[in-house]
Amino acid sequence: MAELVPNCKTDGSTAWLLMDGKAVGLGQLLRPLGNSLPDSAKPKPAAKKAVQQPAAAKAEASAKTEAAPKEKQLLVPENARQTGPKGEFMIVHEKAVVRHIPSTKGAMLSVLQQGHVVTGTPFDVDGQPWIMVKTGWMLVHGRSVGLGQLLESLVDVAEDILDWARQQKLTAPGKEVTWTAETETELLQLDAVAREQVAPLRLHENAQAWQELQQKGFITSDDLTLGPDGVAQRVLRELLRRRAGVLVLAESPSDDSLPWEEEPFRRFFEESILPLTPFPCKLMIPDEVPTQRLLVLLHGSFVRGDDLWSEAEVLRSLMPETAIALPEAPCVVEEATGLRTWWPPPAKKPESIEDAIEGGFLKAPGLAISRLVATSRWLQKRFGSVPMLLGGFSQGAMLASQALNELAGLATEGLLVPRGLILLSGLSVAFEVPPNVRCLALHGDQDEMVPLKLAQEALAANSGVLKASVTFEVIQGLGHEISDAILDRIASFCAELVPVDQAVVSALTRQDVPAMMQEANQKKLLRWVKTVSNATLMFDNERFMSTVLNMEMVGLGPESKTIGGGLIKYEMHDVGKSRKGTVIIFHGKIKNLREDTRALVVAYKRIGLSVCVLDYRQKFSQFGVDATIVLEELDTITGDDVSPVIIHGIGMSGIHALHIAIAAHSYPKSLRRRLCHLVLDGSVSNFKSLPPMPTGCIATDPIGNDHKLKYVGMPLCILGGDDACCGHVEEVCGSRALGHYNYLSASATMLLEDGKLAALSMDTGTALVNTGSDARLSPTLYESTCKALDVFMVGDVDSAAKGLDATQRFLEEVMAKDEDQDSPDSLAARFEAEELQGLAEKIAEASGKPQVLRQLWAIRRMPETRRGEGLVQLLAQTYEPYLKENGKLAEGVEGFRQFETVMAVSSTKNKRLAEIQEQMRQLFDLKALDAQVAKLERDKKITSGITLEQCHIMAEESKAEWASKGLAKKLLELAKEKSGPAVSRSVIMEHGADMSTRHWTKLGLKGSYSEMEQQLNTATGAFSRLDLSLGPKLAAIQGEAMRVMSELVDALAKAGVKGGAAAKPKATPKKAAKEIQVTIHIARDLDLKKTVKVPMGSTALYIAKCLAKDDPIGVTSAPDFSLVLNGQRLDDDAKIQVDGTELDIDGCR
Repeated sequence: MAELVPNCKTDGSTAWLLMDGKAVGLGQLLRPLGNSLPDSAKPKPAAKKAVQQPAAAKAEASAKTEAAPKEKQLLVPENARQTGPKGEFMIVHEKAVVRHIPSTKGAMLSVLQQGHVVTGTPFDVDGQPWIMVKTGWMLVHGRSVGLGQLLESLVDVAEDILDWARQQKLTAPGKEVTWTAETETELLQLDAVAREQVAPLRLHENAQAWQELQQKGFITSDDLTLGPDGVAQRVLRELLRRRAGVLVLAESPSDDSLPWEEEPFRRFFEESILPLTPFPCKLMIPDEVPTQRLLVLLHGSFVRGDDLWSEAEVLRSLMPETAIALPEAPCVVEEATGLRTWWPPPAKKPESIEDAIEGGFLKAPGLAISRLVATSRWLQKRFGSVPMLLGGFSQGAMLASQALNELAGLATEGLLVPRGLILLSGLSVAFEVPPNVRCLALHGDQDEMVPLKLAQEALAANSGVLKASVTFEVIQGLGHEISDAILDRIASFCAELVPVDQAVVSALTRQDVPAMMQEANQKKLLRWVKTVSNATLMFDNERFMSTVLNMEMVGLGPESKTIGGGLIKYEMHDVGKSRKGTVIIFHGKIKNLREDTRALVVAYKRIGLSVCVLDYRQKFSQFGVDATIVLEELDTITGDDVSPVIIHGIGMSGIHALHIAIAAHSYPKSLRRRLCHLVLDGSVSNFKSLPPMPTGCIATDPIGNDHKLKYVGMPLCILGGDDACCGHVEEVCGSRALGHYNYLSASATMLLEDGKLAALSMDTGTALVNTGSDARLSPTLYESTCKALDVFMVGDVDSAAKGLDATQRFLEEVMAKDEDQDSPDSLAARFEAEELQGLAEKIAEASGKPQVLRQLWAIRRMPETRRGEGLVQLLAQTYEPYLKENGKLAEGVEGFRQFETVMAVSSTKNKRLAEIQEQMRQLFDLKALDAQVAKLERDKKITSGITLEQCHIMAEESKAEWASKGLAKKLLELAKEKSGPAVSRSVIMEHGADMSTRHWTKLGLKGSYSEMEQQLNTATGAFSRLDLSLGPKLAAIQGEAMRVMSELVDALAKAGVKGGAAAKPKATPKKAAKEIQVTIHIARDLDLKKTVKVPMGSTALYIAKCLAKDDPIGVTSAPDFSLVLNGQRLDDDAKIQVDGTELDIDGCR
């Protein structure tokens, strides 16, 4: 505290003198003459009554007030421009001065020492950075007075925890702890946990939940005005500051009642906040027609949160007047793929639906029901009194039905009860139906996951009131899935409950009913494409394939023999002249191909069979191709064309084995006869018995081995096996794997009873009874193999007849179908190799053009749920001209699908096609684009913390502001108030500078105008070189500003205002070079262009500089963009010789 001494004046009043000037940057001012002050110098007691001040004193007080105004009297000078929001600043210099005005000549009000933290608003004052604090102004950087950095902005812990921690470590002497290599990892983990914990708060508009947070001390009453995001940010900041303070600053945990630690906060949140928290929702809102009904759809279990997006798009086409909400389940059961459930699954998956019922897995917990009620409450506040219908698929339907009674309680709050309930493959337990609520339950008779019998029992267990309120429809041939017919039925049910005037909808959307149906059919096709792609491509996902096969398996070396042009390696174990036949082994999930198949090889050789071990490609999309290669090159493998062949498929390679057995029906009889025995050893049966993957409601099982057995025309042996993925040994494979053998054996037993199998042997055991050098086949496998060889040698009339029956059945049921005309092999057969390669190269070249890449980057900005559809449409649009010209495939999306199928089949045998296919995959890989953007955004030296999305938003908002109708009128009035030459350009530049400052401040940029401009140009330049869709947007801002200036010049001329255009200086007479006129199109779609006159032979760089020079807002420079002539980007030194040349701007460099 500063030491003061009193000074008694002659008029009896008292004043004070400062003894030490340390507080104002000075030294000792007064020194006492003795040990104590004389009595005459001691201050007199203050008078109880106010003393009348003399005129001189009043004047002095008035002068002091003017020199040091209070906070409310602080004014922002005209030359000061705000450059950022209010924030905290720390004094990093030895001291810093608070001044009366933002000038180094301003009166000093106080001096603050290093380490002091102040709150202030940043300004730029004539190029110098200042902040306005509560009592005055402080200089941020002392370069103008020969000093360095004076103040440093404190990082918000909720914005960047690592920067905050580093800053605290450097500026909090005595507090920091040892900074280890693990510190950053711990901080990032701490940050991720806190953000995940507060994320649900961003959905909240629930006063009760906010009251709970206020009572605990996380927020204050003032914070309630911040809205959901603001409240969530406040809580996040509180959690991070306390948790990181303990970790980084060695602060002692506070003993208050605030549950800020991870576990206490989790308990508090789950008990007090979560039941009031709605589920996150994705919304589809009608574009051109008022919302007349709201449909809420809950997805099933073990799927991603956007699982029903494609179904919702079809429904939106069928019901354009309906808003659709897709809540997302809260329980993430698999982080890698984002699979979710509505409530936590049991530790051990039930083996049957009966076990699930007994374990209570079908019973929705109270928390899930409470959150669905909160979601309904939130949606009704969002959409008002629009009638609502609630539906769900599988587990989502279970939750919807069990929450219906609780939802009826919303009526007491003046909210609406759902008017209808739609249950898709999810009627499993009895539930109550409130009055005036209709229910539609649709269930497939082929549903094996939630059997039809369970739904019928649940319906029978309910009261007569429920039965009267429920329409229960059984769909023939439907499994656990959502078909197009189901979507049509949902639309008709919604129309029954909440009728709308279709004529009004047609008028508003400018579509008649046939047009709506055509759009709906197109959405159905896109849904099919997406579903099939998900169901197929998931098996090429390395993470998933590693669960069904060992991607690190040690295979065969380069010395091995190959087939299929080198695609597949194989190793032959020949028994010599005594060979009775050959066994083809497709491995399962193993670690070392040679070592782990050696025992099986020994056992087969023991009974006189040669063995071929195949090293096939471990990608599902290539399984069928590899199996076909093996079938077509049996002669090469066995060395003859007549000896018997046994196919032995283990685990996932059961797909290979069955493919060969079935595909043989379309090959010559001589080849078909050689296949004498099929062994499925711990083989995969169907998709649903595999580990879960986010494929959604697939209409066709991409594996379906259990249903394919009816086409097997040779003796069949099914073994439980011990494959690490699909074997029948629970301690090896887990309970899920038990389903594979059960499904296969049940299907095979029925087929045998119907006389559709030649011969069947089954055993839950393994293929071997011993291992190592004493390995022998199990009795079941040995007997079935020997019998199959005997039948082949002597010929069994009955078996041969059943084999022919299977062939006939396959030809009639599969090959004779019309859609077989579009089978992969049939489509590929339409093309000669050179023709297909030429077509693929044309499409690849077109796909790499800038206009396609710009659209691709635009698709990247779409919500992830819309990306798939956008990408399919872009590909179809890019391919269509070339496919149409070729004429051998369908048009539109269907043609794209067919071409992709042809490429998948043909690229396995054509190296150039495989290269093109990989090139196309990399080109359209949106995840790779995301990774590139993330990498650049992490480099804050280049981006200054700006994101690519922020650049897009800034460009769109800036262009919209320049294009606004009222702007020209506003600028015209400003221009009329000014005078002098080039007034229009002056007004435009002033407005542009103000607008830029606003946008740059919003982006979080700091510093002077020129500093922020440099930061922005560096960031947008880097982003534009990456994202080709950003450059044209930035150029369009300039184009709009030029248009506004042109209109302003014309308006000023009409108004008779002089100085509308820039005054032209008199040119020095000299011989003029021949000039040509060049037009630069900034945005052709907006008809934004600029015409310039330049000397003939001017370079592209010179023309770019001319264009940049004419930028009315003064923020463009020539290096920011490139010029394009006839689709080709010009080099800087390219010369333009032709008058009337038209160029385009192609983004930024």
